[in-house]
Amino acid sequence: MERLNAVLPYIKHNKCALFIGAGLSKIAGCYDWDSVAKKMLDHIEIQESGIKKEELIGDMENEKILNYCFNIFKRNGNENTYWGIVREALVPDVKLYPEKYFPVIKLLKLITPFPQIITTNIDNCLENTKEFNLSEIYYKTEHFIETNLNSSGIFHIHGSEYDLEKSLLTREQYIPRYREASFRRFLKSLFKKYCVIFIGYGLRDREILDIMQETNDNNKYHFLLLPEEDMSNLFNSSTLTVFKELNGIESIIYGKRNTFPIVLEDWITKYFKTVKLGVEDDMRTTND
Repeated sequence: MERLNAVLPYIKHNKCALFIGAGLSKIAGCYDWDSVAKKMLDHIEIQESGIKKEELIGDMENEKILNYCFNIFKRNGNENTYWGIVREALVPDVKLYPEKYFPVIKLLKLITPFPQIITTNIDNCLENTKEFNLSEIYYKTEHFIETNLNSSGIFHIHGSEYDLEKSLLTREQYIPRYREASFRRFLKSLFKKYCVIFIGYGLRDREILDIMQETNDNNKYHFLLLPEEDMSNLFNSSTLTVFKELNGIESIIYGKRNTFPIVLEDWITKYFKTVKLGVEDDMRTTND
């Protein structure tokens, strides 16, 4: 994590952003989108369409799978089943949320000044911690403008549970958003002007990688925090080399996934203020 020290000047000058993916919400017990896709494909209505789950999982993007399932449910007049499965995925576990997720967020909040948060997550896990200014939650198309980056808000770039049916779950919803000129300017400004730390994010969004490549000037790196486990099922040394060369993303493999809270705590308490009362004890339970 010492390599992450390169972000300290950016944090000091309010030019750092945290980019949070589904891996963080998974700590809270929410489903990831692989699990949602599998659950959709297991539903009797989808099975009766003749599709074979094992032929799609791993070979097709989740957005396309969800798109297919949505169309089947809609054709049968059963859209509520689709949205019910999605909503179920966004509900955190009543035990994991306070014991595992909340302490991690409290640690992140010790970063001073606190960076903006960009997230592809549509759940409200971050907001429900009550650690953030709820007047600065951005999720509508018109919210994604360059001037809003000056705030210390949460940007749900794929939509939010607040307006679930407009969130980017299917390919039909996803593509138009990334073609919007104002949205692309927003992301270009983010990656050009800010040092971005990716947490719990799998770099699966090709459009985001393309924008990062367009804005990569080799004068700074963004950082991807990775657990060792992801090196066996998501990444390898060659892909990480490509990410660094083309997209300006330097990868930091911090250790086993369950050590992340402790590694994070060690880095934050070394360079920022002392851990808040109660956080340290909470964090030490993560490896039990």
